[in-house]
Amino acid sequence: AINQAGLTPGKDVSLGLNIDGDSFYNAESKKYELEPPKGIFDSTGASDYFLKTINENSIIEVVEDPMATVDIEGWKMFTQKLADKPNVKIMASKAISSQLANFQHLVELVSKDEESDDEGQQREEED
Repeated sequence: AINQAGLTPGKDVSLGLNIDGDSFYNAESKKYELEPPKGIFDSTGASDYFLKTINENSIIEVVEDPMATVDIEGWKMFTQKLADKPNVKIMASKAISSQLANFQHLVELVSKDEESDDEGQQREEED
């Protein structure tokens, strides 16, 4: 379709992959369960599979959420393997938003704890 439109892949047009690693990551087994015939992979295998896809398609310039948000080692591995491809950017929208939610929850817990401490301290001062 790109060529039929008279465009040059990688020059006039580039593509991105929204992999959404969370959608096929099994947290219990810590495996990525891709539809057959692709298979079931650990973090290393999933990273290698995605990198192979990127290498075979030079038009890909953005990869979004390749690894599950909880797969920290997978993220480290994937970013290290992609380091020699500076033209390919990684978007981690789900990882960032889930970590932000965790951070906000932590702030709320700390705030409630501090409020509780302040109330206790006020009672002690009144006595």
